Amino acid sequence: MSLRKLDLVAGDRLVAASWVALLFFFAVSGDVQASTDLSARVAVETGLLEGERAGGLVVFRGVPYAAPPIGESRWRPPEPAHGWLGVRAARKFSPNCRQPVIVVGFGPYSHEYMDPRVVSEDCLYLNVWARPRVGAAPAPVLVFIHGGAFSGGSGAVPIYDGANFARHGVVVVTLNYRLGVYGFLNHPELRKEDANAAAASYGLLDVLTALRWVNRNIDAFGGDPQRVTLAGQSAGGELVNEVLETPAARDLYSAAIVESAPPGSVPRNSKGTADRISARLLELLEVRSIEALRRVSSETIERAVDQLSQQTDLIGAGELLFTPTLTLREPQSWQSLPVDVPVLAGITRDEAWRLRSRDAFLVDVRSRYGTLSDRFLALYPAETKMQARIAASDSSRDRLVSGLIAWNHARQGRGASPLFAYIFTHVEPGDSALRFGAFHTSEVPYVFGTLDKAPERMFTAVDRRISRDLVLRWLAFLRRRDPNVRGLVRWPSADLHSFALMGIGESEVLQTLPAAERLQFFMDFFAGGGRPSLF
Repeated sequence: MSLRKLDLVAGDRLVAASWVALLFFFAVSGDVQASTDLSARVAVETGLLEGERAGGLVVFRGVPYAAPPIGESRWRPPEPAHGWLGVRAARKFSPNCRQPVIVVGFGPYSHEYMDPRVVSEDCLYLNVWARPRVGAAPAPVLVFIHGGAFSGGSGAVPIYDGANFARHGVVVVTLNYRLGVYGFLNHPELRKEDANAAAASYGLLDVLTALRWVNRNIDAFGGDPQRVTLAGQSAGGELVNEVLETPAARDLYSAAIVESAPPGSVPRNSKGTADRISARLLELLEVRSIEALRRVSSETIERAVDQLSQQTDLIGAGELLFTPTLTLREPQSWQSLPVDVPVLAGITRDEAWRLRSRDAFLVDVRSRYGTLSDRFLALYPAETKMQARIAASDSSRDRLVSGLIAWNHARQGRGASPLFAYIFTHVEPGDSALRFGAFHTSEVPYVFGTLDKAPERMFTAVDRRISRDLVLRWLAFLRRRDPNVRGLVRWPSADLHSFALMGIGESEVLQTLPAAERLQFFMDFFAGGGRPSLF
């Protein structure tokens, strides 16, 4: 079924559901304020929701944006959410999508980066934070897609709490999407069932469905559907890139924020590799068809996936066993995206903190750069373990920034909307600070203003100032598509002739990275078919 046909079918069902909700609303709403008043009750297309008031805000958690993708709906495009009679409580987060549950942190990731909630395949829900707006103009909207290597995470992770942005007049939406084998399995039978859906991946279709839900319903929460900024970090940032490659979604958002996922930075399994992985999965489970696989328990499937994860001959990207294989539209190049909107994008300084050993680094260099390896090692010496660690971090940073530069050149060559680029260099306080530096994801609690979610880190006045300034920058972009704020360092947009990164640390300093010789190396690498690749 095409996306257009899917929309039409969904539209018919939503009209019916909306009439049910509307009739019920008029029947019981004598004590309910109008939805524009944003009381703790709001009418959406499927019925009445009751959230909670907290700190001058209204918060709605666990709002269904699609039907549960369970049973025969497993590995199918999301269906419209079911309507309900009465008032649906929306005070608790939904279960997370199926994933390994991590109760304690790992590496630099302490509890505020985790959400050890119960998991379920019934997980297609979103959360909304808003400020009551009586007679006020519609507010800008931030739709944030969580990270987690396409295999973990949720919209309920503490550092994604939308209250701070909501207090500044933004309607914030976080959401869940199918993960791992449930969101990104690609099998020939699935492509026969629905070539468009299987090519896009179900996790991506979930995001698109949530965006359509926001477009139709966010005005009930005081949001402006014409001022939606789609944002994501890591895997979520890559899904933003995927949406940017989907012209049919163009009217659903008007700007994008991509954190730690420059175009081309997320490794993909080839179609052939995906087919081998899915065939091996069915073999391990002793089933012969997707129809039969739909009847296998999630626990049994996940045990087989664990077995697959040990078979390195089948895996192209480590924990990214099931990743988007194709997109709705094959782009001409990762350097040239078809949808033109203002973009704010950047990375952290020490994205590549996972150095295993110097020998492993050298193996990766030879594998990644091939005939360019000697030239690479002359630019990034790795004679000792310490040098290798520095080379891993510096080269990852330079490769990703060079990818942004190449991508921006392609966009600016067509006179595209501005790109504002940054590098986050500040190191969070804590026991692991010296070991991990400005690690992957470390900017997120500063952006959301959620440092209070981890008071044991002993944040200082400097941390709070950085967070305050970042919130102001992001608010300016959400409102005006420009992160410049009076009193802060001017942040120029990148163009064909200059690419200044806003360095965000103890102070804000414009940086020109990488050095010319290193930049030329990566441009030559890309010209030969290389990709920025996050890890």
